[in-house]
Amino acid sequence: MASGSVIVERALNQLKSTLSDEDTRFCTDASLEDVRQEARRIEKEQGARGDLLFMRRIEPMCRSLESYAGILEVFCQGYPPMAFIWGPIKLMLRVSHR
Repeated sequence: MASGSVIVERALNQLKSTLSDEDTRFCTDASLEDVRQEARRIEKEQGARGDLLFMRRIEPMCRSLESYAGILEVFCQGYPPMAFIWGPIKLMLRVSHR
């Protein structure tokens, strides 16, 4: 039976195989703070244009995921899988903003 970290690593490798090199680089260093900063940046830009969509509504989701992040990091014994959770969320914010 495969360990938890092996299962997560296998899943991440499968995900990476579907991403472009640019998207992989975008996700590799992503963090929860990056997601929050991107939401604030979009909210500020929307506010300046007068079409604010209240990006703060994603904060409860971020808090929920943050509680799992610590568990997953321990589970994976130092293997950094969370970047590939935060990265796609940040990418979705960026793409949906365009």
